[in-house]
Amino acid sequence: MTLLSMLLLLLFPHSGRPSRAPASRFWSGGVHHLLLRRAFEKEPEDCLRQMEAGSNRIDRPANQGPDHAYQHAMRSASETIPLARARMAEFIRGEYELAASIRNAAPDPVSYLESCFHRGMALHPVMDSTSPAHRNMGIWSPLDLAQLLRHGDFPSSAENIDAFLHSPDALERTTRLMRMVDETYLDLGFLDFLFDFRDSG
Repeated sequence: MTLLSMLLLLLFPHSGRPSRAPASRFWSGGVHHLLLRRAFEKEPEDCLRQMEAGSNRIDRPANQGPDHAYQHAMRSASETIPLARARMAEFIRGEYELAASIRNAAPDPVSYLESCFHRGMALHPVMDSTSPAHRNMGIWSPLDLAQLLRHGDFPSSAENIDAFLHSPDALERTTRLMRMVDETYLDLGFLDFLFDFRDSG
């Protein structure tokens, strides 16, 4: 295992797809969970746990490389901002298409929870798009220690729970965006719609 792999495992511990999503560290995981629960407070607890697990999936080490930066509202050094925005929008649309097709094909409790999981995956970059550490589709360089320290729960992080609580409009702005995305795809059924998050950060 390389030094980088060890560092990524430390920063981004594995989170799979359990029915009870473990607390994570990422915004920071605590902030992601707070946002999901505030935006969708009327959802059943089991659905919220699966949404958290889906969001956690995006923060697994396998999804932390530059090639997956668009899943965190960022981009690789080789990507233009328009390309990264397009990849992010297509990722969100694809996960909601899965969520809708699973829920509609078999409207049972198991399928409903699987649908919630994909909603959580789709909403991860939506939440990240308002984080100061991800703003303006910045370039993600995992070898840049200074950049790493601006993420997650480090005291120097721009997106830990303390930083979030000192951003008075962050909760309102982010949850409003999350509900808009969710309602557009699931309630209105616009599964071919692609969002442009140009002004979300």
